[in-house]
Amino acid sequence: MLYEKFIKIIFATSAYCFQGKLVIGDQNDIPWRGLVPSDMERFKNLTIYKSVIMGRKTWDSIPEKSRPLVLRQNIIITRNPKKISRNIAQNYPNHSNLVVTVDSFKKAVLLAESKIVWVMGGAEIYKLALPYADCIYQTMVDKKVKGDTFFPNLDWASWERIYIHFFNPGEEKTPRDKVRSWYSVFKRQV
Repeated sequence: MLYEKFIKIIFATSAYCFQGKLVIGDQNDIPWRGLVPSDMERFKNLTIYKSVIMGRKTWDSIPEKSRPLVLRQNIIITRNPKKISRNIAQNYPNHSNLVVTVDSFKKAVLLAESKIVWVMGGAEIYKLALPYADCIYQTMVDKKVKGDTFFPNLDWASWERIYIHFFNPGEEKTPRDKVRSWYSVFKRQV
């Protein structure tokens, strides 16, 4: 918790470590893009009408047609907030009110309009958020991938899994998924 707001981290990773680390990206993209549409739906349902915090690289990785994430306050942490703000105002004039740019995690949380704030990456932003996070929402994708971006090292002993659900492709809740996945929620142990 920070500034009376609940900080929730949400991420997906391969179930298989790459070089001993949890892969969250490769070449500024999601390595399993299109393989687990149910996870994108879950992300949308959890974050709608909330503030989402992301780094500039994560913002850039969102397909242009999907930027900004609608029905959410998009907060981008960047070393150059004025430049990014100008670009957003030029490129997304009808949605620039949905986007805030800041230069620190604490400013992002302070400016968040919702009581629950979702942190959606990337690696540097997760690292900044972890000390304040109340919960972690993790999707494991059953696919071996290589990557260049990793979830920060974490002492998982400090976290209690409070929920887990397994999904197989073609099931009622995952009719379009192409690989298995499982979804867990972890709560920080007090």
